[in-house]
Amino acid sequence: MPESVNDSVESGRYAKAPHLWALGVGAVVSGDFFGWQSGLVAGFDGLLIILAFVTVLYVLLAFSIAELSTTVPSGGGPYIFALHAIGPRAAFFAGLAESLKVVITCAVVVTGISSYMNQLLSLSSDY
Repeated sequence: MPESVNDSVESGRYAKAPHLWALGVGAVVSGDFFGWQSGLVAGFDGLLIILAFVTVLYVLLAFSIAELSTTVPSGGGPYIFALHAIGPRAAFFAGLAESLKVVITCAVVVTGISSYMNQLLSLSSDY
């Protein structure tokens, strides 16, 4: 890959630590209140089997990301990985997918927590 591509890309931090912390806590709280409860109603054994399977998948994902991060030591996440491995078109779609993931995660967290607070505070749902 030409050095001019790496030189022209500037990265800046827009999300600070409190923003990332709030997003992480919100995602975990939303998952605990809404995902686990419906899973436990269906049965603990099935949930435990799925949890073991997902744990294996996350460990494999962590190993893959660690390997990619040492192979391509520049910031940018999936965009940079795809740019180095496949090309600019794949990198565009990888960056787009990553952006959509963050936006949709934020929307789901806000919807879940607002729904929970709505029930907790007995607010009107006419809106």
